[in-house]
Amino acid sequence: MAEKKDRVLLADAVAPVRYVLTLEPCLDAPAEGQKPDDVFVFDGHVAIELDVRRATANIEVNAHELTAHSAVLKAADGVSDAGVAVTGMHHDVKKQVLTIQTDKELALGKCVLEIHFKGSLNDKMAGFYRSAYKDAASGAQKYMAVTQFEPTDARRAFPCFDEPDLKAVFSVKLITPSHLDCISNMPVKDSQPHKGDKKIVTFEDSPIMSTYLLAFLVGEFDFVEGRTAEGVLIRVYTLKNNSHLGHFALDVGMKTLSFFTKFFEIPYPLPKLDMIAVPDFSAGAMENWGCVTYRETALLLDPKNSSAAAKSRVAEVVAHELAHQWFGNLVTMEWWVDLWLNEGFATWAADLAVDTMFPDWETWVQFVGGTYSGALRLDALRSSHPIEVPVKEAQEVNEIFDHISYYKGASAIRMLANHLSVEKFRQGLVVYLNRHKYQNTVTEDLWKALEEASGMSVAPMMRSWTKQTGYPVIRVSGGGADELVCSQLRFLSNGEVLDEDKQAKWIVPLSYVTPDGDEQRVVMDGETATLHAGKSAWVKLNSGQSGIYRVCYTAEQYEQLMAPIRSKELGVVDRLGLLMDAMALSRAGLISTVRALDLMTAFNEETDYTCVSTVIGSLHEISDVFGATDLELRANVAKLGRALLAKVTAKVGWTAGSEDGHVGSLLRSAALTAMQGFDDPATVAEAQRRFAEFEKDNASLPADLRIPVFFAAVKNGGKPEYEVLRQLHDTSDLNEERVRCLRAMAKTKDLEQLKTFRDWGTANVKAQDMMYVMSGMAANPLGIDMAWEYLKTQWNVWLEKYGSGNFMLTRFMELATSGFVTESKAKDVEEFFKTVDTAGVERKLAQCTEGIRVRAAWVGRDQQAVADWLKAFKE
Repeated sequence: MAEKKDRVLLADAVAPVRYVLTLEPCLDAPAEGQKPDDVFVFDGHVAIELDVRRATANIEVNAHELTAHSAVLKAADGVSDAGVAVTGMHHDVKKQVLTIQTDKELALGKCVLEIHFKGSLNDKMAGFYRSAYKDAASGAQKYMAVTQFEPTDARRAFPCFDEPDLKAVFSVKLITPSHLDCISNMPVKDSQPHKGDKKIVTFEDSPIMSTYLLAFLVGEFDFVEGRTAEGVLIRVYTLKNNSHLGHFALDVGMKTLSFFTKFFEIPYPLPKLDMIAVPDFSAGAMENWGCVTYRETALLLDPKNSSAAAKSRVAEVVAHELAHQWFGNLVTMEWWVDLWLNEGFATWAADLAVDTMFPDWETWVQFVGGTYSGALRLDALRSSHPIEVPVKEAQEVNEIFDHISYYKGASAIRMLANHLSVEKFRQGLVVYLNRHKYQNTVTEDLWKALEEASGMSVAPMMRSWTKQTGYPVIRVSGGGADELVCSQLRFLSNGEVLDEDKQAKWIVPLSYVTPDGDEQRVVMDGETATLHAGKSAWVKLNSGQSGIYRVCYTAEQYEQLMAPIRSKELGVVDRLGLLMDAMALSRAGLISTVRALDLMTAFNEETDYTCVSTVIGSLHEISDVFGATDLELRANVAKLGRALLAKVTAKVGWTAGSEDGHVGSLLRSAALTAMQGFDDPATVAEAQRRFAEFEKDNASLPADLRIPVFFAAVKNGGKPEYEVLRQLHDTSDLNEERVRCLRAMAKTKDLEQLKTFRDWGTANVKAQDMMYVMSGMAANPLGIDMAWEYLKTQWNVWLEKYGSGNFMLTRFMELATSGFVTESKAKDVEEFFKTVDTAGVERKLAQCTEGIRVRAAWVGRDQQAVADWLKAFKE
């Protein structure tokens, strides 16, 4: 590829064939006066079989925060002298490269490089790190050792060739106290007594794979297990006495593995699959081959205390990680520019699997309201990036684990699968995976396989979606008597279209539906396209919201679409799409916000969960943006909210019915949470009554009602209600419950209480959950400036805690600036970040400041019109 020469890579004179890695971690708790980083350490030895491809006297490997004590070269048998002496080692800390220098050039062929080293079991949730937890039986603080290597942190655990295309076989050995359990990608081959009260555990050799997929854990675990229909052993590992929380994930895991085995027509390649809940985990989960690690809330469910929303999340995350076992692990992207091949595909495939397992969950509707919507929102910023984004250095890749790689990637795959047909798409995947298994690929390899299987042109169309930033808005205007003329132009949230934007063109698979009900399709390969809609009462483009574009209608067409929204003649996804587009278009100034509000009133009898959730989200956005300094406007948004949600709230009530199902539970929680937030007197009163009962008997309050009840209790109560939830947070063994408490505690109307929450959170909340403290502050009107000031005081602390470019830093930045709606605030943000280290977060900073300016322009255009419309609205 043209840009490959610009990448910062290891010297290519040698490549790894096989690693034999031995690690001995220390998990003893520090004594009084000892620094944790001096105690939580590990000793290591790695023997790397090398293929010398070009004569060289220097061997480069990646190493970060490791101390290499010695290195030696041996012959291919790993025993004999190689006849080449190591004369020195040079560690470039900034480049994270350890260079082994020799007295003469290595001959072509095989040899073995051995390195003895030492490292720290850090608390940054990266590399080989320590995770703290409270033992359920004794209450004592205990630790486990865990790995998180993606994208570039295997080098924190051992010297290695830490690039995705430098695949090798891994043999792992762990030396640990005898009572601890050891888990890795492969089954245990052997366990033998070692010095003192220790053992050495050896695992079977892995298949050839990338360094970022290697994993190993040391700790005390319980597990539940089962076998798939194909006989693969699956275990869900938890902390001691928590294995009962793993049954749902186990069931989903077994069904998902079997589903993908049939879908891809390739057996799961490993003899076992472990899924492990980790108390401290920065992301949601990690697809390590055969040894998948998860944040507890993404894997564990308590039948008595977990909500329907938690169940949805566990199913989706498990399915996402297991899709990776084929797409990402068996076949891996060559370089991080094609990260989307991993993450976009797994996001789409996860919903495909969940929809198959739980057909009544309306998964694809929620995909549009969540994944698709999130993709289009971010990609409407000029500071977005292409799906195939150039990555020069591996350390840059953290920034692209975002809604473009995951959500837009998934949306592009969904669009293509619908265009080709899901079956043709599946056949292409089978070709692709079989052709490239155990190898690395680029995006073009996927297009080629899909073209072969479908007999259709794929690459030209899809390049227009993956190689350029953004997407179009399709404007609809009248043509002839029965015609509509569509034109495309890049859509931007700031509404500013430059000359360069006018050059951007996409090959758009247009679709549309009319009252006749039959979907019509046409490919738009140019600036305009003509649709033959007949003399229809209305026409709705992008039927099923399968295309990545917005649609801007004429005023008359919007009026025509109001009736089919109210009557539900339009399907759920099409109703949803109209509202999402209207909000986006008003944000960009392409239509008035009043038009979007008018459209929203047509949803006053809406009962679909995702549509109702989008109405709620739209109301909150209007309140936050236009009501930032206007309390009367906020009150009027609440009045509108109560009116639009009155019927659905009355329908769902407070008590679950036998026919509600999973989505009914989600709808009830969403409606009641919104109504208490909109200060509906009856909802608030009932929530307070139920909270009083909850104080007496926690079991009296179903999990699906805890968010609305907890929120209302704190918001309309005082310190006693806050303290009940603080104590619940501190005593609950279920992380889902602790997160609920954090979210609710921030709802206080008392500024001093919010400050107390901030300070308590800083001192007591786990690092992985600090995002909930920050989001709570930022979402409270009293805490918008507080959240920003907090970020400024904590930024350097977080840099030290999490490391440059960490996902948590970008999340904190996004949250702390999300409530700003003025140009002065955008400048304040820019000025502050000029004074601190922003390595690895520059793209997110540009997106945050652009977002502030988008909101400021929106307020400048429509503030008075929105205020007038809301004032005139009658509840």
